[in-house]
Amino acid sequence: MKKDRVLMISLISAILFSAFFIIMLICYSDIIIIPNTFFKSITKEYWFWYLDDRLPIPNESFIMGITEILKQLFSAIFLLEFIYIISDKKYINEIEKKNVVISLIIGFVIYSFSFLFIKYKAEHYRLFMTLISTEILSIILLNLILKIKKQTS
Repeated sequence: MKKDRVLMISLISAILFSAFFIIMLICYSDIIIIPNTFFKSITKEYWFWYLDDRLPIPNESFIMGITEILKQLFSAIFLLEFIYIISDKKYINEIEKKNVVISLIIGFVIYSFSFLFIKYKAEHYRLFMTLISTEILSIILLNLILKIKKQTS
């Protein structure tokens, strides 16, 4: 019963974060942030445009703060739940190790393509783009949870 409760919490947290990601994508897609230089290089002109000409969004700093806190919180939750699932012998036997590896490879490929798109094609680095890695992790976890639920029922 305890293990089913853990899977249910994992399922609920993955669904909640996906809903949060969709809300950020639809409602706050116009919030532009300055990325880490690893993602995108910032020119002097872009920096001055960011400081002077762009239109600020109401409550922008509050939204950015809440987004960062939720990203860190859900990333930790998903990582712990993933480690729990792959370390439990019952679950790993139900989903097979090859499915875990395939899920991780697919997630890595999707993240790599999104990283390359952001770095070379996106004009601005937007707030929802910071959540992509956590969303991919939640989808991988959701995939594993649904495989477990399918095998147990």
